[in-house]
Amino acid sequence: MSTDLNIPLTDATFAALCLGATLAGRSPHEEAAAALDRHYSGGPLPSAQQRSALRRRVHGHFGALDMGRPVGVDNDAIDADLAAEYGQNGRE
Repeated sequence: MSTDLNIPLTDATFAALCLGATLAGRSPHEEAAAALDRHYSGGPLPSAQQRSALRRRVHGHFGALDMGRPVGVDNDAIDADLAAEYGQNGRE
């Protein structure tokens, strides 16, 4: 199966595409199609079960970074940190 796709390219991108095509002995259209095939031919997308397993692996890293002090969304503490920083490095 084949589908036509019209996409706008910058002049610089088209020039690079033409150079690559010339070096490969192809037309710019063939070079663009080959580049897209190389980029997207990584195989089928993961199944729902595989995505779930990958998500669990990523979530297993949550909380793994220790900043050395408590961090969060405590606005009062954030404001105090900012005030202290600006007081030390601000208008003196």
